[in-house]
Amino acid sequence: MSGSPGCEKSMIAKRIPTILPMMTERETLEVTKIYSVAGLLKKQGNFNNRKTI
Repeated sequence: MSGSPGCEKSMIAKRIPTILPMMTERETLEVTKIYSVAGLLKKQGNFNNRKTI
């Protein structure tokens, strides 16, 4: 995002994930594969199926 200082870019970036719909099972699996290949997948825990940007 671009814009002048103080135009609420950070606020918008923090709130966008809360208004996105939940990911489908297929989307969740695709994201999990990417995280796994990148070495970012946690060893244990639940998967987050909330869309992120």
